[in-house]
Amino acid sequence: MPDNDSIWIEPVRASPAQAAGAPRRAVSIGEDEFYEIPAQKDAAAPEMLRQFLEKADRLGVYVDRQAGLNLKHAGASNRPLNLCTVRKDGSLDTAPASWWGRFPEAEAYNATLAQAIGGRIGAYKVGTEDAWCALRTANDKTPRLIDLLPRHADLWLNAIERYIAALVEREGSLER
Repeated sequence: MPDNDSIWIEPVRASPAQAAGAPRRAVSIGEDEFYEIPAQKDAAAPEMLRQFLEKADRLGVYVDRQAGLNLKHAGASNRPLNLCTVRKDGSLDTAPASWWGRFPEAEAYNATLAQAIGGRIGAYKVGTEDAWCALRTANDKTPRLIDLLPRHADLWLNAIERYIAALVEREGSLER
């Protein structure tokens, strides 16, 4: 016990979960940290993405930072529309656009992007309730952000706008 003239520092103790080696919860990534990583491979990547996000913001698209950048839109239902995830390595995952029964709209969205980059749609579990699809390159790889930006930025924004409009219309009519 400390006396009145000394400073007492409580020792830090691990929680029972930490002591047992339980996995830690994923921590969201900061904006600066996110942009540093792609800049190591392509110095122009952060600025290309920032410009694209400024234009996407005009469509109501916002960034949800988690392990990567998730591009989302509020939509018309209780689940936001998730257009894609841009990972720290610069890869682009459009599969989230097809989650929650949004396969037909996501398929049209991905088809537009696939045509632009000479790629294809990777479809998975088609015909089931949990069907989903994602953009792939011609050699069946996950595309990179630079496959779409800056060359296909306007086309991508148009595809996003059509995707949002289709789902807002469909989901809005379901709520009536």
